[in-house]
Amino acid sequence: MTAMRWLALGVMTAVGALLAYFALRVPPSLQQIALDAARDVGVPESWVAAGSDLWRLLKRESNLNPRAQNPTSTAYGLFQFLDKTWPQYGEPKTDDPRAQFRAGLRYIRARYGDPARAWAFWQAQRPHWY
Repeated sequence: MTAMRWLALGVMTAVGALLAYFALRVPPSLQQIALDAARDVGVPESWVAAGSDLWRLLKRESNLNPRAQNPTSTAYGLFQFLDKTWPQYGEPKTDDPRAQFRAGLRYIRARYGDPARAWAFWQAQRPHWY
């Protein structure tokens, strides 16, 4: 491979890494809410670490918007819970991201075991859901 090709490959890799970083950029206040919820629920803090599979999942599900509403169902919030799902995980339907994280982390723990498995399941579905 020529030096120019290596340079082009390096630039493309760097650009890809920067795009991934900014695409998953989490507001610090939301990161702190997630960390507090992980502690409240008793799941590892690594679940909510920056760049984790949880953030990839939430970015695709709700674009990190606690008021995200699916136009064709009752799916709502960061985790896109259906109306019937909320009470099963200890929280009423709410736009409070703290309550959403507590319920969402409980859901992921109960259904998938951890965010990596939830993300893998989401990726395998067409259309995507978890």
